[in-house]
Amino acid sequence: MWQFLAVTLLMGINLLTLPFQVIPMILGGLLAAFFIWTNHLGERYKWWLGGVWMLLAAVIMVFILSNRELTSDMQVTVSMFSFLASGWYAFKHYRRENTPT
Repeated sequence: MWQFLAVTLLMGINLLTLPFQVIPMILGGLLAAFFIWTNHLGERYKWWLGGVWMLLAAVIMVFILSNRELTSDMQVTVSMFSFLASGWYAFKHYRRENTPT
């Protein structure tokens, strides 16, 4: 849980240092929402979640490698996605650890 919380904190600081751009932030938010929804469905229906992580990593790598250099739009999108997805995972693990069984 702490590693997700650390990533959330560092990505939040990174987002504060980047220039405010609405469209890349919305795109990062939508990617995070899709990722969280896919993970939720994967847990509910017992799908293999490693495939989701590999697919997402491949998509991010294709975006990064296709541009050759990371533009500020792409930085904001990846940072926003990392911030939201890591925050969600930290919250999820916190709830799982503190839920009485």
